[in-house]
Amino acid sequence: MKKLGIVVCFLLFASACSGTSETVETTTTVAPTTTIASTTTTFTPTTTFTPTTTVTSTTTTVVPTTSVVPTTSVVPTTSVAPTTTTTVAPTPTTTATPTTTTVTAVPTTTTMPPTTTTTKQVESWEIVYENIREIAVERSRPGQNIEFIESPLLSEEHSSFARNLYMEVSDFWGPVFDLDRTMTIFLISDQDQEWWETNLKPIQGYFFDPNWFTSKASPTWVSGMGGKAIDGSNHLVEIVGHRVDLSDPATIWYARKNIIHEGTHWFQHAVLRSPSGEECKIETIKETCRDEQMSCWFHEGHASLYEQALASGHDKELEKITRLTRLDSMRSNPESTVDPSTFNSKDWLKLLRYGRTTSCVGSVGTRLAYALGLATMEIMHHDFGEAKINQWISSIVSHPTSRLCPAWIPAFEETFGETVEDWYFRSAIPYLIEVFSEDGKGEIHIDEENHPPTYYCSPEISDPSVDSPTVQGVPTGPEPMIQCSEMASILEAQIWFDTYFEDYGDLGSLDSNLDGNACTREDTGGAVICSDGTVELPRACPQVNSSAQD
Repeated sequence: MKKLGIVVCFLLFASACSGTSETVETTTTVAPTTTIASTTTTFTPTTTFTPTTTVTSTTTTVVPTTSVVPTTSVVPTTSVAPTTTTTVAPTPTTTATPTTTTVTAVPTTTTMPPTTTTTKQVESWEIVYENIREIAVERSRPGQNIEFIESPLLSEEHSSFARNLYMEVSDFWGPVFDLDRTMTIFLISDQDQEWWETNLKPIQGYFFDPNWFTSKASPTWVSGMGGKAIDGSNHLVEIVGHRVDLSDPATIWYARKNIIHEGTHWFQHAVLRSPSGEECKIETIKETCRDEQMSCWFHEGHASLYEQALASGHDKELEKITRLTRLDSMRSNPESTVDPSTFNSKDWLKLLRYGRTTSCVGSVGTRLAYALGLATMEIMHHDFGEAKINQWISSIVSHPTSRLCPAWIPAFEETFGETVEDWYFRSAIPYLIEVFSEDGKGEIHIDEENHPPTYYCSPEISDPSVDSPTVQGVPTGPEPMIQCSEMASILEAQIWFDTYFEDYGDLGSLDSNLDGNACTREDTGGAVICSDGTVELPRACPQVNSSAQD
């Protein structure tokens, strides 16, 4: 209980939610096809990381690109030029093909006096999380080639701590995807903001966010992100606070949670992009980048699923409270207008169809991707198993893609033997209604005939009528990934938004704060104050008074 008290300090208090449950009488034996060896699992929140653990110098790269002397003196046994980088290639171990076990608890009917009958509820998500931990124990560990680039003020102790956690994630995912490329990770002290800007801005270019560091850096915290480079490749950035207490179990748990999440993102991006990353350059990213065309629920949902299952280990109380907090993130901010407990099947269908756009991770506390994604990935893992999901992810890059027919959709049908729309109606939507209803018993009534057809891979969508609302004066159907930057004016954006919202929601990501008004100053990529004092989209402004945006 003491540990839970510490963890709650890091989390918002979670409201009650529950998932699909399977009832198992006490006379029923649930026999998984593999044994869960909890005592050997490598991910456990109660394990205390020993700060004195030594990482061999040949497995890391410390590359300060400034003249600032690191706070920790590192004396290599050989002379290494400051600009030299070393790529880590961990020695492979024997690769064991991971097996996927889907454990289904089958209730039996037992006639017993009411006073002697006991019932244990086994939730679908609990089965999934146990399965993931089981896989972690069994999986071989050849790891991934890793290049660590560290800022000058990062201490050796904190550097070693972060490197070890990232190697854990690499050892988990490396055997699955077997990528012939280097995992580049920037490890940065919270005191090295200038170094961060000097080194990351040229790499990230258009994708560089000058406000990210100040919003994430903390002297006592670990925080990271998956970064995009202008050449189409991806990398990771992790800020490690200079006062992070490596003897505090809660701090260690949170750091592991964060690094599992961000490390999973790296593998997602790497698998969904070609080795060159050419198709994900900013010039063509919407039309050709499979990674950017994924569904709203995939990236954050997939990373959150493994973060939840692996960081909490076998601590059921910790696992339950962190899961509920994540699920409640859709409405945890008092300013949020979203109440998922009131959603019906049509509401959930709209969100499931959303692409990976700004509406997916909105402002004003409304972050759809994490809560929606976690629940969707739970039921997906329950229905298909990890091996099939990994097969689907790996196959996406082999399919042709476009904004109107992203590669992941035909790959889904090819891998799972049913369309993603059929799966939504059959399993995903009923699960979402149960998970997010107030008592876990939401009314499930799905009439597929009364739902609008999907706008993905649909010939009708690609050939809009002359009466369709316009985007820069061109009649445009309900296309995903439109965004405010493509609209000619606020008025045009609002007309397009209003036309399609009832059937499809905000598929163009024009209303990131969910107030019903498209491309306002409060929306991501929305209006600005023009030099003449009017409020309009940048495209409609000859000049932008940047100071007025603050």
